Amino acid sequence: MWVKKTEIETTEEERLLKISEPKSRFRKSLNLGIFVFILIAILYPIASVTIGVPRGYNYTPRVVLRIDELPEYLPGFLRLASIMGIVIFLISYFFLLKSKTTTLMCDKCHKTKNFDKNNICDCGGSFINIGNFKWIDD
Repeated sequence: MWVKKTEIETTEEERLLKISEPKSRFRKSLNLGIFVFILIAILYPIASVTIGVPRGYNYTPRVVLRIDELPEYLPGFLRLASIMGIVIFLISYFFLLKSKTTTLMCDKCHKTKNFDKNNICDCGGSFINIGNFKWIDD
């Protein structure tokens, strides 16, 4: 059954969350940035050999690279992969991967709903963040 957490449990959980959440968010963002770097560093040279690379900005046709020409383009490939990896890391760290609980639960009937302006349940109870409850087996 659902039971409301005690004040001590809530403060201890918040303390642990303040310690672990920034590290976890940083780690997830870093992993995403490294994944994008590796993906671009591998796929862009393969696409350049198979599809080709654009020459200039005036809509000249694509030129397919030969494999022996890849070393002279490698710094550009790595530069693009590094920039994209850093950009994806920064975007995901500062904007996307912030955890937020939006589920509320009634303190009387334990009915759940998504967060909105109405915090009063039909049974007369009030909706509270579901993180303030814990499940205890009977």
